[in-house]
Amino acid sequence: MLEDNSHSERILRTCNNMRILGLACDAVLSTEDGGMFGIHGAIMSCCSTYFRTISTSLFGTNSGDEPQLRTFITIPNVPASILEGIIQYAYTGVTHATEENVQELLPEADQFGVLGLVNACSNFLVKLLYPDIFLIISSKSQNKADTFYIELSSSNLNIILQDDLLKADEEISVWNSLKRWVYYDVARHMRYVPKHLISIRLAVMLIDDFHAIVKDPIISKSIQCRPYIAKETKFIL
Repeated sequence: MLEDNSHSERILRTCNNMRILGLACDAVLSTEDGGMFGIHGAIMSCCSTYFRTISTSLFGTNSGDEPQLRTFITIPNVPASILEGIIQYAYTGVTHATEENVQELLPEADQFGVLGLVNACSNFLVKLLYPDIFLIISSKSQNKADTFYIELSSSNLNIILQDDLLKADEEISVWNSLKRWVYYDVARHMRYVPKHLISIRLAVMLIDDFHAIVKDPIISKSIQCRPYIAKETKFIL
């Protein structure tokens, strides 16, 4: 069997060049601020659950010798620059993300179901919050970092909690940030508490802080948390 490891990359690069030149595009996406982008429905459908769902309108229904018609689709409430970034990612796996645009890029990538870009944006934002995130979360004022933190997925929260370079003056502040995340959406977040609790160094806490955590309903009602609590208790008492 012969295998060309660069074949798929080369094909996508060619498709992207064709898109830029407007060749063989079967749909045009337009935005309310004047953006207009020719695309290949098959490429976008492979990358996006949204475009896969509407693929019947993206692909031409012409047959025989009839000319291929392009479908024009208006994408509402999405800036041209953001849509262009999503399209670029679909074709190349790369897009331009900055501190200024990533918080807008992330929800739109999620809306279109571009999961790879969603994960990339989430990881990018997590890195932006390093290493002072727990100091930010402990402040009383609402800010972008705080809002983003409580809306983190469990996997991205885990990245933060397990990072050795995080600045947390006291381990209790790490617990408070986890507690805040849980109470933001108890129904969805409660089941992840045991996984995240083991990232908190309970053994280095003050005894009063440790007792407060043990008595907290989040912990006291979780059977899965008890083994870790029992283990850490040996080092404190």
